[in-house]
Amino acid sequence: MTELSDLKHKCAVIYIGTRKLVGVLADLRDVNPRVLHKQEAVFPEGFEKGLVCNLQNAAVTLEKLLDALLPAEAWEHVPVYVVLGNSRFRMCRASSCEYYTPEKRTISPEEIKSVVQQTRNIAMLPLTEAILQAVPESFLVNDMPSVKNPVGLEAERLGVTLQIFTMEFQSYRNIVKVFESIDIEPEGFFPKTMMLSESALTDSDKQEGALIIDVADEVTQFILWRNGSLAGVKSIPFGGSYLTRRLAADYRIEERDADKVKAKFATLDDRD
Repeated sequence: MTELSDLKHKCAVIYIGTRKLVGVLADLRDVNPRVLHKQEAVFPEGFEKGLVCNLQNAAVTLEKLLDALLPAEAWEHVPVYVVLGNSRFRMCRASSCEYYTPEKRTISPEEIKSVVQQTRNIAMLPLTEAILQAVPESFLVNDMPSVKNPVGLEAERLGVTLQIFTMEFQSYRNIVKVFESIDIEPEGFFPKTMMLSESALTDSDKQEGALIIDVADEVTQFILWRNGSLAGVKSIPFGGSYLTRRLAADYRIEERDADKVKAKFATLDDRD
């Protein structure tokens, strides 16, 4: 039996990709999370191209993978984060502001949460789309744009520009149902940046296996697995402009056109 005091320091990441289902169990007690176990299934039953094609088979496959990481009774105490990799993602931007009268207000996390929620709510999105994540791109404080972290600043006006990642509602709902059927409530669903592996990994990294676990604004971090064991952690400068330049150079098109392609499709592969 796993001790509850030990479980509170653990978390799990489940990756549902176009050809793999991967589960990683990590220990969060150190500054850098330590990977304890990894399980994967190639071309998992019940899934096709990162989407659910058979609810019952998908639930059985996912349950087997989780059981290999931890006993069934332990999962109610371990947070689960789900990373999705498929071709159904869309990204749009939305902006809005909140005004504080009659006096200025010192910006706290509560004000940030409020303006983010407001912007998310007023975004003009099709009803057929489900929001996966709404990520602040930049803030407006009074008349000062492009503020990365406004906490502690005094303001009469606070605005935010969000990057909103969405997915076709029914496809998203089917994935949620798989977790509901095995009594797992994920902390969140996160879209995998589709061009990340092409831009950040070498050919040998792809062949030997690399699981991407974190994407920051300017740095990409990923862990490498070789022969079933941890081989190291890499950090690579990786901003949005880098992707645009890479696409423009590789496909010999203008950067403005590459930026449009990146925003709309995330790839130039005709098959996708």
